[in-house]
Amino acid sequence: MIILCYKFNVKIGTIKKKTRGPTQCLKIHGRKIQDRQEVILDDIGEPIGPDAKVVSDLSNFLGTIARNSAFCPCLYTNFKQVVKNHGESIWNYVQV
Repeated sequence: MIILCYKFNVKIGTIKKKTRGPTQCLKIHGRKIQDRQEVILDDIGEPIGPDAKVVSDLSNFLGTIARNSAFCPCLYTNFKQVVKNHGESIWNYVQV
């Protein structure tokens, strides 16, 4: 419902906020082996560098892997089962 207020020439009502759709990371998936950047991990395995952009790209890339039904099918209710059955193929894809 939108109410027009002619005195002040203002629309009052619900406004749909613009949002981005899910990222596909086409530039990251399309990189050649020699174009990939090395990610530095801290003592507990968290990515810390070399800069925030690389860490962000890694996070987005891993998100696309998690949404890929070939790697992570929606059959499982527990992530441990996904890793047990598909973990090796996910790890090989991420490393290569």
